[in-house]
Amino acid sequence: MKETVDTHGDIHDKDTCLREEFDGIIPAVPATEGSPVVIAGPCSAESREQTLSCAKLLSKAGIKIFRAGLWKPRTRPGCFEGCGETGLQWLAEVKETTGMLTATEVASPRHVELALASGVDILWLGARTTTNPFAVQEIAEALHGTDAAILVKNPANPDLDLWIGALQRIHNAGISRISAVPWLQFLRQPILPKPAPMAYPHRTPQAPAIIAVYMRPKPYRREARPYNAAGTTSLRPRI
Repeated sequence: MKETVDTHGDIHDKDTCLREEFDGIIPAVPATEGSPVVIAGPCSAESREQTLSCAKLLSKAGIKIFRAGLWKPRTRPGCFEGCGETGLQWLAEVKETTGMLTATEVASPRHVELALASGVDILWLGARTTTNPFAVQEIAEALHGTDAAILVKNPANPDLDLWIGALQRIHNAGISRISAVPWLQFLRQPILPKPAPMAYPHRTPQAPAIIAVYMRPKPYRREARPYNAAGTTSLRPRI
């Protein structure tokens, strides 16, 4: 038994406590028996044409959930920070023309408000947002009273407790449809492994980046290429 002390000073088995706390959680994107859940789309929605052409390509390939980043956190100012609110119209058009569910990243209560008002089906918290408990709490409060489906990505720094804390904040706001991205070992919690964004010589604006795959990996192996010096790999789907 792994001995841990909770905030009240009681000694508990951490694994058991977390399982009990997250009891009742259902997957944000439920899987069909024997089939993976694939969420795919451009890392950044750059234009209406790019967004719709990518969505049609993915829909034709059988993908049911389309993702596109509208608000892009950048380390330094002056870089492209996403199309913002304008892209919500493109996601609505994707949903209307293809029947796909839509997903986008949110990093503030305002993002949550705009995305839900525009009919976005799935919201995700990115790695930088998950790192900041204040930002996560503000988003959790904005989600209170909704039935939103939420994905929570691992924090940018490898801190498991910080990640669990983000999941707890969202759950404490009354949200039950939650999935962790990409991996959490000991929670009885729906998990979505996330391959890195694709990086290969022939990438085009229409090339989809897979954000999450709820799957057994062996039947779905793809050619992997180096993504950066740290050894992260990327996937090139054959569709």
